[in-house]
Amino acid sequence: MTDDVQVYFNPQCSTCRNGLSLLEDKGVKPTLVKYMDTKVTADELEALVKKLKAPARILLREKDKLYKELGMDDPTLSDRDIFAAIVEHPSLLQRPIIVKGNKAMIGRPIEKMLEIL
Repeated sequence: MTDDVQVYFNPQCSTCRNGLSLLEDKGVKPTLVKYMDTKVTADELEALVKKLKAPARILLREKDKLYKELGMDDPTLSDRDIFAAIVEHPSLLQRPIIVKGNKAMIGRPIEKMLEIL
């Protein structure tokens, strides 16, 4: 199965690796966006939020140590503030995120990744 599927992927993350294995077991060969190596842009994050149909805050990993250190729990932060923090500190980006066409979803638990197919 060839799909126009992208996965925002961190090879150090077991959830990402397990999600990729799940997709590959289903015959899906996604394009991996290794955002820790090649930083995402604020525009790319804004496009992701639109595809997720959710507030920008959904992109944040609340368990990342920088989340509290950088004050990302501040409810008054704007979308642009959130995007800027993720661009500067990509470990803040929730993962994995799977994208197909104009839809996206957070792949937690990994079985959710199959819903977009």
